[in-house]
Amino acid sequence: MFLAMPPKQSVGEVLGLLARVSSLVLLAVLALWAMEWRWKIVSRFFDERRTALDLSVFRIALMMAYVISVDPTQVLRLAKLDPALIVPPVGWGPMANWFPRNVVLAELVAVAFFVSIGLALIGLWTRISVVVAVLAGFYLFTIPQLFGKINHSHDLVLFGLLLACSPSGDALSIDALLAKRRGRGVPALVESRRYAAPLQAVMLLMGVTYFFPGAWKISRLGLEWFRSTHLQALVASKLSESLPTHFQLWMLHQSALFSIGAFFTIVFELGWILLVIARRTRPIAFAMGLGFHNMTNLMMNIPFWGLQFCYVALVDWGRVLDFLSPQFRTARAAAQQWANAIEDDWGSQSLGRAFLGLAGVMVVAMVLAGIGHVVNGWPLACYPTFDGPAETFQRKLLAFEGYTKEGSVLNETLSNDRVLLTNYHTEIWRGMTEAEGCPGRLDSEARARALLGLWQGEHLQTDLASATLYCDTYDRDLDPLHRTEHLQIRTVKIQEMAAH
Repeated sequence: MFLAMPPKQSVGEVLGLLARVSSLVLLAVLALWAMEWRWKIVSRFFDERRTALDLSVFRIALMMAYVISVDPTQVLRLAKLDPALIVPPVGWGPMANWFPRNVVLAELVAVAFFVSIGLALIGLWTRISVVVAVLAGFYLFTIPQLFGKINHSHDLVLFGLLLACSPSGDALSIDALLAKRRGRGVPALVESRRYAAPLQAVMLLMGVTYFFPGAWKISRLGLEWFRSTHLQALVASKLSESLPTHFQLWMLHQSALFSIGAFFTIVFELGWILLVIARRTRPIAFAMGLGFHNMTNLMMNIPFWGLQFCYVALVDWGRVLDFLSPQFRTARAAAQQWANAIEDDWGSQSLGRAFLGLAGVMVVAMVLAGIGHVVNGWPLACYPTFDGPAETFQRKLLAFEGYTKEGSVLNETLSNDRVLLTNYHTEIWRGMTEAEGCPGRLDSEARARALLGLWQGEHLQTDLASATLYCDTYDRDLDPLHRTEHLQIRTVKIQEMAAH
């Protein structure tokens, strides 16, 4: 199913939402057209030339983002899980069960990943090492997406594909030094379309990534989003997943702060792509983006470090160096003389139609995923929209009642089990056990047995004779400092079985 809409909505409501989102997309297009008509902003964007230095800095930043975003220990642990626990991303269906999760294969891919990352960072055999790093990274990124929680590292995969198809080793690399010795090197500060195109595609994808969460907030919630109590409830709900800091507890009672934050969020998400298109306003987009991400990290523990690393794509490093030192201005002028001395216009050469086609397909696919509200897709998806109602403070959790061989009674809530939350990452484990699909995701005996078997294995519980799995509904208090979780009603008996 393409449209990933919340349940219990009529066809008319869904069409109305799509119409409102599409209207915001049209307004953004009209804004870009007006900017083009008045200042030629769009034409100048696509005519920009960037340096080999700019693209190479992005190569290093993206490879570092890959390193901090992959947890090989978690990947290997998830590769061992029973296929019955798989929750396919949107559009995957049976393919999720076919995806290879062999532990030996995962170990080999992890080795290839870190070796190729190291080579890409120093720029040795850059073209090959980047391709291997991106392909291995896709494999290692994908396994954690198959168990009920999408980690939204799509941008790193898409940026990696663009980088693999670009000359990212022409500066800051051993390859560049070797090429220079052979007389075939390219000055790091020479400007060319071939270096600009990948960075422009990255900026457009980032702009689309930000735009649709804002569009869905406005389309679904309207003025409700700007109520301080709404964002306050949203943050409180997120903070209930962990122990909040003293600052977060203080912040929860600052209504004015939430009103400002709600307004800034919409301005940032809808306006970022308009700011990044124009070279003059790009520094504003840079500052707004880093400010937004670090504030959401401070407030909600959502940092998106990988995406923050990629903000180096916005910076014209040649001009920064020009500003810092006259020596770099001299080097930049010499690089331009080198480019002018070549008979063909080297600076205007692009990466070809194949690259432009790939970048165009990525942007269009992300736009369609955004319009379709495909939040739980992989590797194309709309990023978290936080556009749902915040009035409800209920969670459905998986619990079981078991009997040991000696007749003792065990009552456990699997969704809140500290050992399993730690070993399988909080959001992934809760994605496997709690609900929108509770009991929808837990209505097969194979899945119920697999979850119960994990609990037994982690707790070394070998004398369980039988168990009954339930879906429990809990209430949560708004204030995490004083929150209480109490059983409201044991709603659904999922499975009753003899334990293995």
